[in-house]
Amino acid sequence: MALVDGCDLYVVNIPDDEPNGVWVTEIWRDSVAHEAWLSLDAAMALIQRARPLIVGVEQVKLRPVGGAGI
Repeated sequence: MALVDGCDLYVVNIPDDEPNGVWVTEIWRDSVAHEAWLSLDAAMALIQRARPLIVGVEQVKLRPVGGAGI
């Protein structure tokens, strides 16, 4: 994801209290960049590979207003 245009941050997290859980945090430049990524064959292939591991997805939309690393 480091080379994906428009993806400012992509972090995979494992919760301390849920070792089998995974949280993925993504920050995109804008919704256009995110939609462009999702339209690529590489993105679809990655999502298909991950589907067996995905029990549920909760999308939370936020607007970053500052902080280190952004």
